[in-house]
Amino acid sequence: EDVSSAVPYIVPYGIPIHTNSGNKKLHTKDSTAQILFLSNYVENKGILVLIDALSLLKEKGFTFHARLVGAPTDLSMLDVVHYIKTKDLENHIEVVGPKFNDEKHIEYENSDIFVFPTFYFNEAQPLVNLEAMQHSLPIVTTTEGGIPETVINNETGFIIEPRNVLQLAEKLALLIEDRSLRIDMGEKGYERFINNYTLDHFITNIDKTFRQILVSSHVTIPSH
Repeated sequence: EDVSSAVPYIVPYGIPIHTNSGNKKLHTKDSTAQILFLSNYVENKGILVLIDALSLLKEKGFTFHARLVGAPTDLSMLDVVHYIKTKDLENHIEVVGPKFNDEKHIEYENSDIFVFPTFYFNEAQPLVNLEAMQHSLPIVTTTEGGIPETVINNETGFIIEPRNVLQLAEKLALLIEDRSLRIDMGEKGYERFINNYTLDHFITNIDKTFRQILVSSHVTIPSH
């Protein structure tokens, strides 16, 4: 049988529930909005697009602090630092480098907004968005891959066009200005994560999918 002509089975990914899942540290009403980017330092993950958008926000007088967390890949840490300096954003953006395990989760816990402006052509279902959802963060991300099926536009975050700096700046501005919107979107994202994207959901969906395939192939399925 031609595999390419078969109807595909799509199983959303799931991740383990972290100990501090959903227990976000909510900052005070007057505190500076904390923005998090977490991905390898790869241009097509949107790191420079984000810096451009933050430059626009600074020019318009917005107050924020951003942390860029990830491993140097096709961009070194010095490359990113230099780009930030050309935009005069040294006091607004911190280049952190890679964080793993509990240190990575602390980055989510200490943030107010998660941004992932990827334009990677082969994007699927980025785990960073799931991790941000389980930490009750509103997400600003793009239409690439399966992202629009994971992040619900105007409900758990904002979906923008890839490489659209102005649109990214506009959506970030909304979240920077409106703490209650950040909290509401973050809570809805957490609820969506718990109801759809935990590891238990993934295991259940994989089992169900394999059983459907075996039934359609007329294979006897053993009971649990």
